[in-house]
Amino acid sequence: MAQGSALRGSPGAGFLAFECLYQLANPRANLGANALPVGNPVERYRKPRVVATDNGVKESEAFNKPTVATISRIRGNHVVKRALVRPASGQSNNNHAVISLNFLKLLTQRLDSDLLVTRSKVSNYSIPRPVAQVPQGLSGRRALLGAAAAAAMALSIPAVGQAPVRRAVSVKASGGIPDWLDSASVQAFWQQLQSEHQLAEPWLARQFSGLLRQDRALQLVNPDPAIAQDRPKPSLSRSLARNLDTRTQQEGRALLVKEQLFLARAEDLYGVPPEVVVGILGVETRYGRIRGSFPTLDTLASLAFLSPRRQDFFRRELGHLLLMGHRGTLDLSKTQGSFAGALGIPQFMPSSWQSWAVDFDQDGRADLINSMPDAMGSVAHFLKEHGWVRGLPSFVSLGSTLAVDPSPFMVQGLEAQHTAGDMARAGLLPRDLELAPQTPASIIALPEPDLAPVYWLVTPNFFAVTRYNRSYLYAASVLSLAQAIR
Repeated sequence: MAQGSALRGSPGAGFLAFECLYQLANPRANLGANALPVGNPVERYRKPRVVATDNGVKESEAFNKPTVATISRIRGNHVVKRALVRPASGQSNNNHAVISLNFLKLLTQRLDSDLLVTRSKVSNYSIPRPVAQVPQGLSGRRALLGAAAAAAMALSIPAVGQAPVRRAVSVKASGGIPDWLDSASVQAFWQQLQSEHQLAEPWLARQFSGLLRQDRALQLVNPDPAIAQDRPKPSLSRSLARNLDTRTQQEGRALLVKEQLFLARAEDLYGVPPEVVVGILGVETRYGRIRGSFPTLDTLASLAFLSPRRQDFFRRELGHLLLMGHRGTLDLSKTQGSFAGALGIPQFMPSSWQSWAVDFDQDGRADLINSMPDAMGSVAHFLKEHGWVRGLPSFVSLGSTLAVDPSPFMVQGLEAQHTAGDMARAGLLPRDLELAPQTPASIIALPEPDLAPVYWLVTPNFFAVTRYNRSYLYAASVLSLAQAIR
């Protein structure tokens, strides 16, 4: 996601984001209810920061004092400034100061020289400042310098993002419906969207008119049984070899360091360790490197109306995707993803995006396509809402040969049905594993073709990962990668 170092914008919305970092002479003054809890240490940084000066924007000398990061963005005819904070208390700061855009344009006419505005990555959270208050130690002109530049440049800076997806237009379309789709089924689907979400038929017809049938996606979602028979059987060792290769581990460790502050904030808020969040992103898309190149709207339309299985599921996801396009969350003509319609760095389905995506970098929108912090926060949010328990071990491998028959404590579903106390009484709980007797726990068998299965004792945290992908081998790969890179 957020991987650029230049200004990012959207021509349609006139969006421009940048950070203006500055020192506070008295960081806790007049914070009121927004102050951090007494005793919470103020983080100090010695890294250079980009600061506004009378002659432009330059990199400051290293300093010790606490810093505050603000993001300014164009919203309508106003610039909205939002302070960012890493909340150890679980609280985030959403204070805003609104400044007239016309006034800022006047300011730009009085600048002595051209401005260089650089979008520096927000790499820290600190104490929020009060609304509409100029920081002590800075002149009004200096405090508004960065915002004035953004206002002046907002309409002329192109968006930075993925290249447009070129799609051929169906030559035969009746009423906006391509000839490869059943007109009656599509019309009924449109009526449902009109009734539930007030999406107008002319708008829907425009979205559908250029759709292309995605035969490859249909084949991948519905593999030929004869071909499926020839595929290798599921194997724990093969899954781990594929997902724990040297490059994936090295890139995962690097990402843990690079995004450590956002990951620490995610753990503060949701209780999910950084390595688990990174483990999911590594298995899903190799940290955003491999996201899929299927046109998402075409793909979900093909699956929703032509797939021999799970049509209801894909039709619901298509509805969520259209709603996101109508709201401006996504540009449907450019959005690409997996052959099943999953999107972005974390590969969220549209319904998951709608339910669990969070604006973790606080730029005003939850962007799972371009923002790594948003992807990380959204994954942690998803896991917490699906049963992740802070501080609870997710699994322990028991090996392939057990002294006690594990079958009474084995499960094949997506939740634990026994307790750690049950395991301890049966002699299946390792002595070095400290679990409260009432902790839910069960045993699963991970396959190894032509060999005995590998038994894992698993807790609700293991099953929280299976809510992301309903596969024991998937969850085992994620959690093993997390263990390897931490």
